[in-house]
Amino acid sequence: MKTYTKTVGAETKTIGMAVILAATLVALTGCGPKIPVLSISSPDGRFMVFSGASQDSRPDWVFPLEGDTLLVNYMGQNGHAYGGGIPFSVVWTADECIGLGSLSPVPLEIAIPVEKKSNTVTISFDARGEQLPELFVYRGKGDCWKALQAYSKALQNRGVVPAGLQPSALETQWCGWGYGATFTPEEILGTLPKIKELGIEWVCVDDGFQTSRGGAADWRPSRFSEGTMKALADAIHAAGLKAMIWWYPMGMSAESSFVREHPEVVATDSLGRPWPLSHECEYVSPTHPLVLSEARAIVRMFLEEWGFDGIKLDGHQMNSAPQNFSCAEGPMYDVHHVTDFYKTIYEEALAIKPEAVVQYCPCGDVFSVYHLPYLNQTVSSDPTSPWQVRSKAYVLKALAPDIPYYGDHVELIDDDFASQLAVGAVPGTKFTWPADNPDELANPWGGSSLLTPEREGIFRKAFGIYAAERQAEGKLVGGLYKLGFEEPEVYVVRKEGVWYYSLFAPAFDGAFTFKGLPRGRYQVEDLWNGRMLGTIGPKEKALDLKFENWILLKVSKI
Repeated sequence: MKTYTKTVGAETKTIGMAVILAATLVALTGCGPKIPVLSISSPDGRFMVFSGASQDSRPDWVFPLEGDTLLVNYMGQNGHAYGGGIPFSVVWTADECIGLGSLSPVPLEIAIPVEKKSNTVTISFDARGEQLPELFVYRGKGDCWKALQAYSKALQNRGVVPAGLQPSALETQWCGWGYGATFTPEEILGTLPKIKELGIEWVCVDDGFQTSRGGAADWRPSRFSEGTMKALADAIHAAGLKAMIWWYPMGMSAESSFVREHPEVVATDSLGRPWPLSHECEYVSPTHPLVLSEARAIVRMFLEEWGFDGIKLDGHQMNSAPQNFSCAEGPMYDVHHVTDFYKTIYEEALAIKPEAVVQYCPCGDVFSVYHLPYLNQTVSSDPTSPWQVRSKAYVLKALAPDIPYYGDHVELIDDDFASQLAVGAVPGTKFTWPADNPDELANPWGGSSLLTPEREGIFRKAFGIYAAERQAEGKLVGGLYKLGFEEPEVYVVRKEGVWYYSLFAPAFDGAFTFKGLPRGRYQVEDLWNGRMLGTIGPKEKALDLKFENWILLKVSKI
């Protein structure tokens, strides 16, 4: 084993209670042991962690560390085509917070392991053969919020700047995925009156229209006539709604016309084998000139020829690229430059329609921080629980506060609109009406999304609250309550002098203190039930509350 030393330009800054340090560090490259860099202890052994690596099991991004454990936090390919993420690991206790991350301006195949042994947790760094990047060290108080904010600012200083606000991305969404991949145009058109009636503003035509996953010719409709997609977009517009279309980028079928004509675009491993993906697809090189030109052609077809207003980029394969041994620039070139692909899509879309929404849904992956400059709507992305909707928003809003966050299909979390509204997410649904697609009912991964009269009452209330309050136009204010160490679990959104406090707990009965409020007198409203609960301030900002599961509060100055 050989030890290498690399000196990185020293830089020290103080932000609040935290010190950001990028200084001389020693690293071991190759497959040798990892170097402990930071450690944190807790007398009771309680720790929370933010883990920035993507996994095929789609775990929580934020969770308690329980028992002795090792999180590898590898930023390359994990499992079946899952990979990439946020190269930053954060651990906090009731008293302290530490974090370690990479400040490379491009994605690297590195690891930032977190290891818990008894009452101590260590964060270390493993370059995995990559050139040692400038490292980011955080020490402070609170949970991961301020650590993620500081990390984002440090990355922005190195050119990784998240996109700004796209106002049309703040509008509510309905997606046709409730009808599955065998949807019919008649099902979409038949649902439009109910979508409009509920006040929903976007309609997404999802997977199932295309001939194959490949180039522009392959994304033309297979089961419908040539003019169907433009006719669908026109009908959606005639209903006073905006139209979005689904796309599976960076993965193509070997049987697609584009891959048959251009087999050189397929990414291969060291033995010359294509990197496989789901849906009988293969990775294509995200930096190949033919792939980039075809991506521009697909965007033009969707937005210009067919008339759609936004694109839903979908798939776990999007978040990172594998080493490509067919790449002329070398196997690591695609890994380091995968963002070029999303930059191409984003710039082409906005050149055609400046108000276009480019939604990025990486199917449970931790979002690649390097793609945030080239999308204008993040997504809770196939959440497996309401906690994931809330905690993913907490992470993404700390990193990119101006990018609207879409709550995804509320059916995935048993119609828990409270978790979407709590974090200032844009509410979304995939309901079917007036009937399900029988093929989707028979699909073992499908099932009913039917908007029953009982569910419709809940939907009307949730979309009505969002239409009146538009919490997504406000700012999520993190760091006021320590995530994982305080009950109830609290999220705060501030919008034009109005504050929204959302509390989550199995049961709560006691005094709750409204942290962060400016001095003044306020009235407190139970937003879901439409009743006033009392007043607070200017000195005492606490109120007795009693609820089960959750309560949404609107706090307005008197």
